[in-house]
Amino acid sequence: MNPPEPDRLEGRIDSIFVALGRMSDADLIAVRGAWMGGDADVREGAWTKARAVARRDPRSRVLDQGRDRLASWVNDVGITWAGAYNRSVVVPAGMDQGNLRMNAVPAVLDAMVAVIFDDELTDDERDALLEPLRRVTEPPPAEDEDE
Repeated sequence: MNPPEPDRLEGRIDSIFVALGRMSDADLIAVRGAWMGGDADVREGAWTKARAVARRDPRSRVLDQGRDRLASWVNDVGITWAGAYNRSVVVPAGMDQGNLRMNAVPAVLDAMVAVIFDDELTDDERDALLEPLRRVTEPPPAEDEDE
């Protein structure tokens, strides 16, 4: 099976950033919590596979571009003010957007690897990488009314 074309992969990365753009502060906290509670061993196995493939695969360019975009997203927190000593200023909602975004980075990178190298990963690995974002972006399953 051939990997998807770079344009399709970039579309998948775009979808991740669209989801990020819709997230509230609480969503970003939930993403981090879900990532922290995930299976680190499965994620590490998936990353090991992705790194091995990326050394010889043009999809690594898409991942690099996604990383650059992610860095821009983390640093683009709108209007900010840095006071003495460049200390972070809490936004009116009481949350520091820069820190919230920085804390979401591992989960977002995992999702990128899952959508770029999906054909190299097992279902369990792919699910482990995507689960933190899915918890926030996908509605929970409907409960059975008969219960």
